[in-house]
Amino acid sequence: MVGIVSDRLEIGRFVGPYEVLGRREDIAGLISRHQIEDVILTPEEASWKDRLIDSIGNLEGSQARISIVPSTYEILIGSIRHYSIHDIPLIKLVGNPSDSVGVFSRRLRDVGLALILIILLLPLWIVVAVAIKLSDWGPVVYRQDRVGQWGRIFRLIKFRTMPVGFEDETGPVLTKADDSRLSPVGRFLRSNRIDETLQLINVLKGDMSLVGPRPERPEFVSQFVREIPGYNERHKVKPGITGLAQTRGDYHSDAAIKLKYDLAYLYNSSFLLDLRILLETVRVVFRSRGV
Repeated sequence: MVGIVSDRLEIGRFVGPYEVLGRREDIAGLISRHQIEDVILTPEEASWKDRLIDSIGNLEGSQARISIVPSTYEILIGSIRHYSIHDIPLIKLVGNPSDSVGVFSRRLRDVGLALILIILLLPLWIVVAVAIKLSDWGPVVYRQDRVGQWGRIFRLIKFRTMPVGFEDETGPVLTKADDSRLSPVGRFLRSNRIDETLQLINVLKGDMSLVGPRPERPEFVSQFVREIPGYNERHKVKPGITGLAQTRGDYHSDAAIKLKYDLAYLYNSSFLLDLRILLETVRVVFRSRGV
């Protein structure tokens, strides 16, 4: 990372360890002077387009097609979802990420794979249940409210990884790296993602899919909807046990970063992408990353 270009920040100012090198009009010269290999364009604030997506992201069952007349820049970055009305080129912004045939085939796949995995994991689940029970004689299973498709609340199931009543004093708290609240058994389960495997039962019940955006707690969703434009868009599909944000991002990545992965998945989802995510999840588990 060489430096930052900004029209809003003073040249010479440091943002963390990185210096503001110039303005937009200086970019060509800076590329030559510093032999830059990559230039990354970042938004400095939420645009009206982001706020528009946020306002229509929770229209359950709506068939309205939302499009935009693209600028030269937006044509440059490209989109496969383009069409025209008369002679005006348009880019499709949001829509139904899955048709009825896709939803049905995904459901068949989820039920079939979930049943197979439950049968294979049943011996491991018995061992895990005994280990949790012997550790402090508390309950083995932990149930927690999560936000599912179209904002519906469901009860997520997982193996308990923290002491009983761990949030009695603090209230709802997001998990973090090296979370001190984890029990010794819970740390092992979390590092290998074994605690999440019980969510295969949620898949069978129809609350979740094998692949999709990870479901969050209602307390945090209400906060993220206020702070992150477009956050409700991720609720157009069923949440998943794993997803693009879990395999390409980090376990404790910021919610705004995870949303970008979730939206990328929503509008590029396919059987092959799901298969790739499932295979990459296995790799992530063996690496015990992000715990």
